Amino acid sequence: MSIYRSRYPSQLTPDALEFETLAMDLEKEHGLLLSNIWHEHLTLGELFAHVSAAQPSVRADAPKAARRST
Repeated sequence: MSIYRSRYPSQLTPDALEFETLAMDLEKEHGLLLSNIWHEHLTLGELFAHVSAAQPSVRADAPKAARRST
């Protein structure tokens, strides 16, 4: 949040939907809901730890060797 506030110090300044985009990408790529881990002082280190612990998704367009068998 500190990084975000340094870029957008005023709450009246419109942003480029960075948090919304991040949340969508985390859910799509890692199955991680940002809303489940979010708190005002979340650090990038904490976020990365949650991402590494999350089960990565295998995209449909990935090569077959990269896909997991079920």
